[in-house]
Amino acid sequence: MHIASMLRRILSEVESLAHGKWKAKAIYKWRTGNSPYSSEELFRVHIMLVKDVKYLELAEVCVFSFLHYHPNAHFTLYCDKNTFSETTKLFLSSIQSGRTTLRMVKEDDRLSWQEQKLEIIMSLSGTKDLMLDADLRWNAKLERFDNPLFLVKEFAFKDKSPFREIVEKTKIGGKGASMKNLSVFSFGGYALSDADINLIAQTMQTYKDIVESDTVGRLDRTPVGRVIEQFVLSVCSETWGKEISFVKNTDKPFDGGLVESCYFGATGGTF
Repeated sequence: MHIASMLRRILSEVESLAHGKWKAKAIYKWRTGNSPYSSEELFRVHIMLVKDVKYLELAEVCVFSFLHYHPNAHFTLYCDKNTFSETTKLFLSSIQSGRTTLRMVKEDDRLSWQEQKLEIIMSLSGTKDLMLDADLRWNAKLERFDNPLFLVKEFAFKDKSPFREIVEKTKIGGKGASMKNLSVFSFGGYALSDADINLIAQTMQTYKDIVESDTVGRLDRTPVGRVIEQFVLSVCSETWGKEISFVKNTDKPFDGGLVESCYFGATGGTF
């Protein structure tokens, strides 16, 4: 057992070294030259980096792979006291060049990170700014879009419990409503009305209440509760009267598509 444990440790160290070399090489490539197929679009991009500094390594891949294909993009990174210092060090040259701006999120213990993320997203109402998750890698340019944009349609609510029951109780979205992946999101220029904002707030509270009710089993409450901002925007976007666009038709980790997610929050995987 001692030998087997030692071999696993050595293998882990070798894999870690290989990963580090790959990442350094990839980031050097992204930072020192643009793709010959790059976009001229002036994207404004937002990423939330709070709680866990492990997201910073992922964000480095996300930011610089995106800039490789979208060299005119500007990033705003939202940090908290746990991540601000390390984010400043990691992105210092990009901050100094004006390609990246850092902001501190509002410190409020009453808000979950999901609610903080939703607040940032709502502040982008009326723009075509992008909200990205940190755990993405870009392999090609994002084409111009003029509608609300999500990464991918995950599933129809009517096909999956307990979301089927939750949608029925919220009375929003209708039979065709679907869960949409928020790893990439934009309003696509759509401006929220006061009624839209009120509906989002109402749906958020209703969802919280349902998650704590008998509608959701005890073992499901944590994973279902973790996607509250995703659910709220998925159902409320169905009421905007706008066609919804998606970056991808299907999505799997490391599928080689236009953009890939390593689903760090769900699996702990990295690039």
